Amino acid sequence: RAATAAPQCRRADGSSGGDSHNKAAARDDERGASAAVGTIAATAMERLLLAVERVSEATGDDVETAAVHALYALKALLADGALVVLLRPYLHRCVRAVMGVYEQRAGWALRNAATMLYAVLLNRIIGRSTAKFNTDRRNCLTFDQFATRHAPLDAYLLERLRAAAAACAGDADARSTPSLFGALELLTRLEPYASGDGCDGGSTAVERGAFL
Repeated sequence: RAATAAPQCRRADGSSGGDSHNKAAARDDERGASAAVGTIAATAMERLLLAVERVSEATGDDVETAAVHALYALKALLADGALVVLLRPYLHRCVRAVMGVYEQRAGWALRNAATMLYAVLLNRIIGRSTAKFNTDRRNCLTFDQFATRHAPLDAYLLERLRAAAAACAGDADARSTPSLFGALELLTRLEPYASGDGCDGGSTAVERGAFL
C-alpha cells in the first residue's frame, strides 16, 4: 500500500494538499509585498514632504528646486489609484504643505507645482466631477461630512480664513493672503447641507456660520 500510494493525497474535488499550501504561501507573499510597498511609500512621502516644508524654513535656489521636484513626485504618487489607499493619512499634511508654499510667495515654478498637486489633493479629498454640470449629488461631499471626515483639515482651513479676514480687514488687496485661494477653492467644491438631497448621510450639523 505504501509503495503504491500517491505522493499527495487527493481531495474529493480533485485538488491536492500541495495546492492549498501553495495558495496560502502566495497569499503570505502578497501580504508581505503589500506591507513592503506601504513602508516604501510612507518613507517616500515623509522625505518628499520634508523637502517641501523646508521652503518655509530656508531660502536658496537649491531648496526651491528640491521642493519643486518633491511636489511633482507627490502629485505622481497621489494620482496613482493603487497607492492612494496607503497614502490617505498624508492628505492633510500635503494640503498644509501646499498652503505653506502659497504663503512664502515663492517663484512661479514652485507655485505652479504646488497648484498642480493641490488639484490632485482636491480630487482625493472631495472627489472628481465627471460632468461640467453634474446634477447627480449622490457622490457629493457636504460641509458636515467634510468636517467629520477631515476634522484636522477643517480646523486648519477655518484658521486660515480667519487670518485672511483679519489681514484684509483694512486692506482691499486680497493678494496679501495667498493661502486664501487654496482655502476658498476647497470650500467651493463642497455641497451645502439640505435634508433629503441624498448628501446628508446622517451627519451631524457643523458650524458653517464660522466659515461664512
